[in-house]
Amino acid sequence: MSYYETQANADFGNNPIATPTSYTNTTAFNQLIWIRVEDVDPNTACYKLTTLELIVNALPVLVQPSPLELCDDNNPGDEMESFVLEEATDEILNGQTGISLTYFATQIDADNNTNPITSPYTNTVNPQTIFVRATDDITGCFVSTTATILLRVNPIPSPTAPTDIEECDDDNDGFTSFDLESRTLEIIGGELDTTVSYHETQEDAETGDNALVSPYTNIVMDVQTIYIRLTNTITGCYNASQTLTIRVLESPEVPVDVEDFVVCDTNADGITQFDLTTKDAEIIGTQSDVILSYHVTESDAQTGNNPIANVGNYTNTSNPQTLYIRLVSTINGCVDTGMFDLRVELPPVAVQPSPLELCDDDIADELTVFDLTVKDNEITSGNASWSVSYYETQGDADAQVNAVDSEAYTNTSISGAPANPQTLYAVVTDTDTGCRDQVTLTIRVLPNPTP
Repeated sequence: MSYYETQANADFGNNPIATPTSYTNTTAFNQLIWIRVEDVDPNTACYKLTTLELIVNALPVLVQPSPLELCDDNNPGDEMESFVLEEATDEILNGQTGISLTYFATQIDADNNTNPITSPYTNTVNPQTIFVRATDDITGCFVSTTATILLRVNPIPSPTAPTDIEECDDDNDGFTSFDLESRTLEIIGGELDTTVSYHETQEDAETGDNALVSPYTNIVMDVQTIYIRLTNTITGCYNASQTLTIRVLESPEVPVDVEDFVVCDTNADGITQFDLTTKDAEIIGTQSDVILSYHVTESDAQTGNNPIANVGNYTNTSNPQTLYIRLVSTINGCVDTGMFDLRVELPPVAVQPSPLELCDDDIADELTVFDLTVKDNEITSGNASWSVSYYETQGDADAQVNAVDSEAYTNTSISGAPANPQTLYAVVTDTDTGCRDQVTLTIRVLPNPTP
């Protein structure tokens, strides 16, 4: 029996294949070989031809896949995670069907088809190479050296716990604006290739949804927790374990409308001295733990620079003059500012009235009832914005106490002085400015004629 590459050679017995036990096919995949079977008796020369088809089955062709990468979420720091090896299948087979893949921890096991590993598989080192054996389901042909899977566990970022953000509340309603990004560098802590986002809920921080932008106004009164997501921009791994507390601080409050501070002038030059401390109670009210200062400019009030030193005896520089208020909390440093005007007003000029004289009543005791208001118009020269009040002593007039009933006053002896005539003290007040002037009024009871 002999083997030939062509039928013609087989018919004539020419060019038999010399090494039939180690023949390499010359036609890819499928080749027909002719077999000549001859009678061993040389006298007959009889022979018979038949064919043998040589079939070379193709090996699976594998594509080297991209690494399988997971973040070190399960017990961070151990660099071990559970990988689904089948996630690389589509890339390895590149559309081929009828091929089964098995996975091995070593090349020897892949070559020998021993100790296959199952999926999901937890890596034992990081990174780790997994060896792939691909077997044709029909022919049984396999490859075990053309593709591997690299398993890599990427570290998750390590955010630094940020310090709280505290902002003063301008209107003390429990809400204000915060610059969340002011804590970004603190959170990153020098870690490269990371980015920070801020979220209102833990769920949003885990998914990366609904990132907040600054300035951000809190939605929970006074104190709110903000959830932080630190993401590695290369691997996509993130850490959402840290939070940021934002806190609204109560601010002191300067009254919106501080009354003008009016002092009456004594020499008509518009300049006088003001005791600013008399405004303290109006400005501070019931607040405690605050420091009050007065300033000539608004910018100084904002910064706290150049407070007026001689608050008990401040001389205005113009008339009117605006002064600025700074109120600082000694607890949290929050500040409020305001303003009021200093005004120097001229006092009214009262007219010295003529004596008020009435005839004695039926009882000749030199005492009678006077309506002092009849002198108001004379004393004020008819100025409707001036008021007049009357006092029995200079001290009462100066102190503005114990004013008499000006519509029905009966003359009387004061400190041993005669009741008739009697000197009263009239105080004229400008009701617009509060400035005052004084004159005296003599009241006299005239004796009735004797018939």
